[in-house]
Parts: sequence; C-alpha cells; structure tokens
Amino acid sequence: MARAADDLLHHDGRMERKHILMPRALIRRAEAMASDAQVTFAEIVRRSLRSYDPAAEKDDNDATLVQLAEALIQSNEAAIAYVDKVNSRLDKTHDDLAARKP
Repeated sequence: MARAADDLLHHDGRMERKHILMPRALIRRAEAMASDAQVTFAEIVRRSLRSYDPAAEKDDNDATLVQLAEALIQSNEAAIAYVDKVNSRLDKTHDDLAARKP
C-alpha cells in the first residue's frame, strides 16, 4: 500500500466522517488547492493535518521573537550612543559658555 494511502486509513482500515466549520475564505482556498492538485477537498485537509507541526510553529515564533529582541537591543544601543554623544557636545558647549562669562 502506498504511504499516502496508508496514512489515510485508520488501523482498522476505515475512515471516519467529521463535519467541520471553516471560514468561507479557507474553504475557497482549500477548494482551489484541491483543484490544482487534482485531489479532493478532504485530501487537502488530510495533507494539511499531516504537515502541521505545532512545535515548528512555536520554534518559528521563538526565532522571530529572538530576532525582534536583537533588533530592539541594537536600536537601543544606537540610541544610547547617540544620546551620550549629544550629552558630551552639550557638556562641551556648557563649558565653553561658562568660560566666556566675565
């Protein structure tokens, strides 16, 4: 038996019917995918479920959060360096002005 067909069958060789509610846009998307792949709507749902990995999604989210945190840290470091530079210039200007007083 082919792997895909084997994946579709329960251990006792039967499939079960399950009614689901889906947003209309997802239904249209699944129908288009089924048409393009020349398979049934149900086969698209089965393939999607077989390929779904919540751990991978979590890993992707974690990686995105790490990238965002790194970008925020770099941005903060650049802002701090700029503020330090401005403060240094202000200190110099203040000293110059203080030296001009009679």
